[in-house]
Amino acid sequence: MTKTVLLFIFSCIGISMYAQDDNALEKQFGIEANLIGPGIGASYELPLSRRFLADLYGGLGTPILKGSSGMVIYLGEFKPYTRVAVKYYYNRDRRVRKGKEINNNRGNFLGIQNKTMYALRDSDYYTFALNEIYWGVQTEAAKKLLLTFQIGFAHHYTTGKEHYFSPLIDLKLKYILF
Repeated sequence: MTKTVLLFIFSCIGISMYAQDDNALEKQFGIEANLIGPGIGASYELPLSRRFLADLYGGLGTPILKGSSGMVIYLGEFKPYTRVAVKYYYNRDRRVRKGKEINNNRGNFLGIQNKTMYALRDSDYYTFALNEIYWGVQTEAAKKLLLTFQIGFAHHYTTGKEHYFSPLIDLKLKYILF
């Protein structure tokens, strides 16, 4: 009985120490708009540890595909897509030491993500997926309004068996609902 009580007490102490960690990442649910490849949707950020964060997203966006003269944004066509990302925040302790804000998951990160854009018709050639590796920074533009910039590389592949690589640049605005 004594061992059970001690185990319970030490477990509560460990949980409260983690809960009081000022450098911990935060859960966030919000509405997000991509400004480079126009799109809008809902995003949920879930901390996996002190430095790792899962970002789950669903929305509507414009396809960015390889055209005859390079990468082309198809502005007249919006398609549903999902995105699953894992971000590694590498500079949170340094930001705290310098007196910079870290609330709302502000900071620099490295990330990987998979994005799948779905066809609306069976004959649609432009169903595709992307695997992306990037560096990014997230900051607060106004209260509850975040600005995220990402740069990196993407590997595209379509249902038409095309594979190609491209640079990645993203600029997103996110309003935190809770």
